Amino acid sequence: MKTISIFLSLLTVALISSCATVVSKYPVGIKKQTLTSKDWNGTWFNKDEIIKIKVKDETNGIIQLSWIEDKEKEFKLESIIVQILKGKQWLYANVLEMENQKIDTDFFWGRIKKEDKQIVFWPPSSEAFKKAAESKKIQARIHKTQTKLNGKKFVQDTGSEKIQLLDKPEKIIDLIENKGSQYFYWEDPLVLIKIAY
Repeated sequence: MKTISIFLSLLTVALISSCATVVSKYPVGIKKQTLTSKDWNGTWFNKDEIIKIKVKDETNGIIQLSWIEDKEKEFKLESIIVQILKGKQWLYANVLEMENQKIDTDFFWGRIKKEDKQIVFWPPSSEAFKKAAESKKIQARIHKTQTKLNGKKFVQDTGSEKIQLLDKPEKIIDLIENKGSQYFYWEDPLVLIKIAY
């Protein structure tokens, strides 16, 4: 699976790829998570990128992640705004703003865990959420990729889908934290290591 940048893979898993993407109508989490600037602010490293993280609002758990991307032979500063929310026992990252546009529905999200100088992010499993939607364990809309050709829309069956979770965060948390092992891509997390303050 290839994506344009590490953060599109971090929080969207497959916006550009042929995989399905899991989004939520509401930010995932049931309580605000207080963050400490000292713990989060700094330069973080991943095998593909160097990322700067800055806490924008400690009380509401809002951070900004920024990196430099090579686009069309030009370097461009990219950033996203993310809110960290708490479930019953886990933390979740929700993208609030991407490409300078606020998101008011279709929040990209995933499970996040921070320990000392390491952040681990697990994206939601599209296969597991699709099965849960089909078996009515959770309310969701499954959208096929739509393409325009000569001004006319048509559905392209490339396997690329958007799974939009419609349930309130409490119901999502009940489902994933009780049977969480199947709802995330545990085998391929994104890991960030803090290298400077």
